[in-house]
Amino acid sequence: MTVAYIALGSNIDPEKNLRDGVARLRDISTVLRVSSVYQTPPFGYIHQPDFLDVTVKVETDAAPADFKHLLYAIEHASGRVREKQLTRWGPLELDLDILLWGNLALEFGSKPWRVPNEGILQYAAVAAPLAEIAPDERHPITGETFAVIAERLGRSGFTVRDDLKFEPGPVNSG
Repeated sequence: MTVAYIALGSNIDPEKNLRDGVARLRDISTVLRVSSVYQTPPFGYIHQPDFLDVTVKVETDAAPADFKHLLYAIEHASGRVREKQLTRWGPLELDLDILLWGNLALEFGSKPWRVPNEGILQYAAVAAPLAEIAPDERHPITGETFAVIAERLGRSGFTVRDDLKFEPGPVNSG
């Protein structure tokens, strides 16, 4: 079994799509922890609504490329069609990214995808939710804790949405 961290983000019907995304993660893995919901401003393409973001710690016996394809299926079930997106950066029904795969640094799949996800070191919207549920875990390449990375990137413009909660386990109490 491998412990992985998955980032989920949405700015099209985000409450429903995040709730459904976390529920579908429960169908393909064991959900161990779920961060708070963060409302964050968009980046890349800024003329769109704010995003809601969460990070989920899961355990799976799938291979990384197989798991990524399962995440694509979850995105597609939310209505996401990559070929019809306005831009790479959104607006998005649901985006799921593997942030970490165990403590490995690797490339996998035909794209290839990489873990650790480079967004951890670049974007506060990725680092803050990860640091919330894994503050003392270390980045597989830099060796820094995720708390240190999140602190360096800051939290400007973030709002923690206390009105939305997604709990680990089989029942979604949010």
